[in-house]
Amino acid sequence: MSIFIDRTDELDFLEKKFKSASAELLILYGRRRIGKTELINKFLENKRGIYFLGRLESRADTLKRLNYVLMDLFKDVSLSRSPVYCLFFPGHHSRISCQV
Repeated sequence: MSIFIDRTDELDFLEKKFKSASAELLILYGRRRIGKTELINKFLENKRGIYFLGRLESRADTLKRLNYVLMDLFKDVSLSRSPVYCLFFPGHHSRISCQV
């Protein structure tokens, strides 16, 4: 169990962006071991959202992992027939069906 101490300013900022009527992309970065992951996990408590960690792998594998996360979030198995990576790279997958 981790201890979460005094991150109210950061949580308030994230909450404000979350409730914004505008589409927004936030990138969280910083030194190792300062609580970035814990901050995001705390913020996502009781919200419908995802935490998706990038890792060193091919673009296709990253998008495939993201597709599975989105299928679970939206409870939508139809994404398996029209994967999210086909939106980004249509026609570039020899082994993957990108039919709409």
